Amino acid sequence: MSSTIKRIEYALIVLTILLPAVWCLAADPDRGAPSAAVAGPPERQELDKLDTYVSGFRLLRATLFRGVSSTNVADDRGNLVKIARDGWFEDEPLRKEREIIGLVSAMKSAPAIPEAAVRYFFRAGTLIRSARIAPDYKYAIDAYKEALFEAPWWGDAYYNLGIAFALAGRDSDAVESLKLYLLTRPIESDRALAQKKIDELEGKKELTGKRYEDSRQEASQGSIDYSRGPAGYDDAIRHWKRALELNPDDPDNYNIYYSLGEIYMNRGDLDEAGRNMQKSFELKPEQSDAIRYSNFGSVLQRSGDHNGACRYFKKGCEADEEMSCISHRSMSCW
Repeated sequence: MSSTIKRIEYALIVLTILLPAVWCLAADPDRGAPSAAVAGPPERQELDKLDTYVSGFRLLRATLFRGVSSTNVADDRGNLVKIARDGWFEDEPLRKEREIIGLVSAMKSAPAIPEAAVRYFFRAGTLIRSARIAPDYKYAIDAYKEALFEAPWWGDAYYNLGIAFALAGRDSDAVESLKLYLLTRPIESDRALAQKKIDELEGKKELTGKRYEDSRQEASQGSIDYSRGPAGYDDAIRHWKRALELNPDDPDNYNIYYSLGEIYMNRGDLDEAGRNMQKSFELKPEQSDAIRYSNFGSVLQRSGDHNGACRYFKKGCEADEEMSCISHRSMSCW
């Protein structure tokens, strides 16, 4: 089993470095599949206790498989805001899983892996081999969840689920799954490999958090500089570009791109203004600030893009932005 884990470990390192085209190279996802030599049944009393635990665990199916949901949490000011949460690793299911793993670990001999769990396990392996991009791993993740629903004590399924989560870019879930794997008491070499992967993922998460905080500070400073007027434009551009470098996937970056576009528009640099405003609208097509439609329409008009200008003036007019309506009429837009 150790050699196959190493193949998964090597594949994960390669996949995180190379281009997305190599996602299909995920290592042997059938790692840990049970052989015909599964240990014999434990004492009847232990099996009955396990059945009781597993029955309670399965009652949580609606929670485990509900997918992404939202819940209300208090923000810094005490106001309730909605945040997205994944249903797999909520607190109560985790407690049930830990209880079951602890019970099985204390048994004199391990229970047999149910046939249904084995089928889902191999199905997940096929899905991993067929994956080409990160979102494809969702299907393997769902299959591993089904396997664990049938055998919530199965360490190798937790390990492979963790790898699938990592390949999908869901690092927090990967860490939780690998921690459950460690509770199944793998051999020392396998435990060390899993702990190493946990440390790497947690380090990556910490770095991501620091980059996010730094990017927020850069974005805030850019806004302060912009408020100074033309004298602060160069500083604003520098801070905003740094914010984009630190956190390029932040969904709020559309604000930064639009503000950069405004600066370039004010300076008469229509190419840069159009490029940044276009990026802003690509990230968030429906802007809440209607004046943005008007400004982008003006940039397009001055750049000679009559149809594009009409399109955005129309959007602004529909959002009750008066200048957009005036411009739309004056250009004889249809």
